[in-house]
Amino acid sequence: MPVNLSGKWTLAETDNYEDFVIDMKVPEPMRKFLLMKAVLEIVHEGDTIKYKRQKGDDILELTFKIGDKFTEVAYGHTEVRICKWEGDKLVATAAEGESHWTSTVELIGGRLVATDTSAGGVSGKRIFDKL
Repeated sequence: MPVNLSGKWTLAETDNYEDFVIDMKVPEPMRKFLLMKAVLEIVHEGDTIKYKRQKGDDILELTFKIGDKFTEVAYGHTEVRICKWEGDKLVATAAEGESHWTSTVELIGGRLVATDTSAGGVSGKRIFDKL
Protein backbone atom coordinates (compact mmCIF):
# COMPACT_ATOMS: atom_id res chain seq x y z
CA MET A 1 0.00 0.00 0.00
CA PRO A 2 1.47 3.40 -0.97
CA VAL A 3 1.94 6.10 1.65
CA ASN A 4 -0.97 8.28 2.70
CA LEU A 5 -0.42 11.94 1.74
CA SER A 6 -3.32 13.28 3.85
CA GLY A 7 -2.76 16.37 5.93
CA LYS A 8 -2.45 20.11 5.97
CA TRP A 9 0.93 21.25 4.69
CA THR A 10 2.68 24.62 4.53
CA LEU A 11 5.48 25.54 2.17
CA ALA A 12 8.75 25.63 4.13
CA GLU A 13 11.37 25.93 1.41
CA THR A 14 12.12 25.51 -2.27
CA ASP A 15 15.11 24.18 -4.17
CA ASN A 16 15.70 25.39 -7.75
CA TYR A 17 11.97 26.00 -8.14
CA GLU A 18 12.41 29.45 -9.68
CA ASP A 19 14.70 28.00 -12.38
CA PHE A 20 12.05 25.36 -13.12
CA VAL A 21 9.35 28.05 -13.45
CA ILE A 22 11.59 30.09 -15.78
CA ASP A 23 12.28 27.01 -17.93
CA MET A 24 8.49 26.52 -18.19
CA LYS A 25 8.41 30.02 -19.76
CA VAL A 26 5.98 31.32 -17.17
CA PRO A 27 5.46 35.12 -17.51
CA GLU A 28 6.99 37.25 -14.73
CA PRO A 29 3.72 38.25 -12.98
CA MET A 30 2.62 34.59 -12.77
CA ARG A 31 6.12 33.58 -11.56
CA LYS A 32 5.76 35.77 -8.49
CA PHE A 33 2.43 34.12 -7.73
CA LEU A 34 3.88 30.62 -8.14
CA LEU A 35 6.69 31.45 -5.73
CA MET A 36 4.30 32.67 -3.00
CA LYS A 37 3.93 30.66 0.19
CA ALA A 38 1.18 28.05 -0.16
CA VAL A 39 -0.88 25.89 2.18
CA LEU A 40 -2.03 22.50 0.91
CA GLU A 41 -4.82 20.35 2.25
CA ILE A 42 -4.79 16.79 0.99
CA VAL A 43 -7.39 14.14 1.69
CA HIS A 44 -6.13 10.78 0.44
CA GLU A 45 -8.72 8.00 0.69
CA GLY A 46 -7.96 4.81 -1.23
CA ASP A 47 -7.37 5.73 -4.88
CA THR A 48 -8.96 9.19 -4.57
CA ILE A 49 -7.04 12.35 -3.76
CA LYS A 50 -8.71 15.66 -2.96
CA TYR A 51 -6.22 18.50 -3.24
CA LYS A 52 -6.75 22.09 -2.12
CA ARG A 53 -4.04 24.74 -2.51
CA GLN A 54 -4.38 28.21 -1.01
CA LYS A 55 -2.14 31.20 -1.73
CA GLY A 56 -3.59 34.31 -0.15
CA ASP A 57 -7.18 34.58 -1.38
CA ASP A 58 -6.56 32.26 -4.36
CA ILE A 59 -7.84 28.69 -3.89
CA LEU A 60 -7.38 25.80 -6.30
CA GLU A 61 -9.27 22.55 -5.72
CA LEU A 62 -8.72 19.35 -7.65
CA THR A 63 -10.06 15.84 -7.11
CA PHE A 64 -8.69 12.90 -9.05
CA LYS A 65 -8.47 9.14 -8.92
CA ILE A 66 -5.16 7.32 -9.30
CA GLY A 67 -5.05 5.79 -12.79
CA ASP A 68 -7.85 7.98 -14.22
CA LYS A 69 -7.35 10.91 -16.58
CA PHE A 70 -7.99 14.45 -15.33
CA THR A 71 -7.39 17.96 -16.66
CA GLU A 72 -4.86 20.16 -14.92
CA VAL A 73 -4.06 23.79 -15.65
CA ALA A 74 -0.64 24.86 -14.35
CA TYR A 75 2.39 26.86 -15.41
CA GLY A 76 0.44 28.35 -18.31
CA HIS A 77 -0.35 24.93 -19.80
CA THR A 78 -3.43 22.73 -19.85
CA GLU A 79 -2.81 18.99 -19.92
CA VAL A 80 -4.84 15.85 -19.62
CA ARG A 81 -2.82 14.05 -16.96
CA ILE A 82 -2.73 10.75 -15.14
CA CYS A 83 -1.26 9.80 -11.77
CA LYS A 84 0.31 6.49 -10.84
CA TRP A 85 2.31 5.13 -7.95
CA GLU A 86 5.99 4.34 -8.42
CA GLY A 87 6.74 2.73 -5.07
CA ASP A 88 5.90 5.40 -2.47
CA LYS A 89 6.07 8.24 -5.02
CA LEU A 90 2.96 9.64 -6.68
CA VAL A 91 3.90 10.58 -10.26
CA ALA A 92 1.76 12.72 -12.59
CA THR A 93 2.48 12.96 -16.32
CA ALA A 94 0.57 13.71 -19.50
CA ALA A 95 -1.99 11.01 -20.26
CA GLU A 96 -1.62 11.61 -23.98
CA GLY A 97 1.27 12.94 -26.06
CA GLU A 98 4.29 14.74 -24.68
CA SER A 99 4.21 16.19 -21.20
CA HIS A 100 5.15 19.81 -20.50
CA TRP A 101 6.15 18.72 -17.00
CA THR A 102 6.23 15.73 -14.68
CA SER A 103 5.32 16.00 -11.00
CA THR A 104 6.42 13.65 -8.24
CA VAL A 105 5.10 13.84 -4.68
CA GLU A 106 6.60 11.85 -1.83
CA LEU A 107 7.10 11.91 1.92
CA ILE A 108 10.72 12.27 3.05
CA GLY A 109 11.48 12.51 6.75
CA GLY A 110 7.91 13.54 7.55
CA ARG A 111 7.95 16.31 4.93
CA LEU A 112 5.93 16.44 1.72
CA VAL A 113 8.33 16.94 -1.19
CA ALA A 114 6.87 17.97 -4.57
CA THR A 115 9.37 17.80 -7.43
CA ASP A 116 8.43 19.22 -10.83
CA THR A 117 10.58 18.53 -13.89
CA SER A 118 10.12 20.42 -17.15
CA ALA A 119 10.25 18.78 -20.56
CA GLY A 120 13.63 20.55 -20.83
CA GLY A 121 14.93 18.58 -17.84
CA VAL A 122 15.00 21.38 -15.22
CA SER A 123 13.77 20.24 -11.80
CA GLY A 124 12.51 22.31 -8.91
CA LYS A 125 11.36 21.19 -5.48
CA ARG A 126 8.81 22.56 -3.05
CA ILE A 127 9.17 21.19 0.46
CA PHE A 128 6.20 21.33 2.84
CA ASP A 129 5.98 20.83 6.60
CA LYS A 130 2.89 19.33 8.19
CA LEU A 131 0.76 21.74 10.23
